[in-house]
Amino acid sequence: MMVMKVPDMAKRLDLKESAFKKYTILLERQGYLVNRNQQGHRLFTTEDIEIFEKFIELARFDGLTLENAAKMVVDGLPTEKRKNSNHDVIAAENEGHNVMTLITTLLSEQEKQLTQKFDLQKQEMKEQLDRMEKNQNALLLEIRDKLDHQQKESEPATSIVEEIVKKEEVVPEAPKKKFYQFWK
Repeated sequence: MMVMKVPDMAKRLDLKESAFKKYTILLERQGYLVNRNQQGHRLFTTEDIEIFEKFIELARFDGLTLENAAKMVVDGLPTEKRKNSNHDVIAAENEGHNVMTLITTLLSEQEKQLTQKFDLQKQEMKEQLDRMEKNQNALLLEIRDKLDHQQKESEPATSIVEEIVKKEEVVPEAPKKKFYQFWK
């Protein structure tokens, strides 16, 4: 069995040491047991690599906090990899869980959230379209009223213009003078 320290694990998981230490602390808070040497330094095995990979995979999902991802991973572990605490009761129920069931659960939760967001946006868009339609109808009525009003106002002016045009037709034209008679 291969044993690694923090820098080796961080390099193996392609993480900065500070991020790896943070993840380790999160998992330990949830009850994950990390082996230590006589000086208190953390020691990790290949089994720990798999657990950290599961944690990192879950942590990348949108909507899941690091604490919740750590809890999900630790709850899915066998009891020998956990501290004796309240987690033991949950462990019996969750021993059969693997990463795929956790991911499936997470995806179904995300699907519910997205569906709720979509329904909310759909409702907001419908309300906005209804408001726009009401505004458009109000504008159309206002334009019709203005056109009717203008038409009523312009009717007398139209009759006056028609009378003037008729009078112009009736008025005879003055006789045209020839160009050499311009002084007369």
